[in-house]
Amino acid sequence: MTALFINGAVNPLFGILIANMLFALMKTDKEELRSDSNTWCLGMLICALVALFAMAIGKSLFGVLGENLTKSIRIELYKSLITKNIGWFDLKENAPAILTSCLANDVQAFGASTEGISTIPESMCAILVGVGLGFYYSWRLSLVALGALPFMILGGAI
Repeated sequence: MTALFINGAVNPLFGILIANMLFALMKTDKEELRSDSNTWCLGMLICALVALFAMAIGKSLFGVLGENLTKSIRIELYKSLITKNIGWFDLKENAPAILTSCLANDVQAFGASTEGISTIPESMCAILVGVGLGFYYSWRLSLVALGALPFMILGGAI
């Protein structure tokens, strides 16, 4: 979970680094331009590497969580199928092909949903860090962004 929070916090920091890089490009002295651009490019490289490792760790751990959840649900479902009365399997809706398909496909939806859940803490941390940085730099613009936030969330959901 911490890796997802770190990955969410890196995205707003990229904005600050890009803005500082643009201000560095406005300088006329070549030595100062080279020094500042090297500094901000190094910062962007470090943020990119942090984001790479944080995303890899966070997504892989949620993938493992999904696989373990799928495995445990399949085991429990299989145990419940084993304990059924033998006459229950004679019904058309309880044919072996249907039950096998249920074990293979239907249970997989639970594991796939955990990987989608991993974007929620990442997005929430990105929003919180972005709003915090926005209030630090310009509180008026942050209030406008907070007013637009429900519409952006609705657009993302659609």
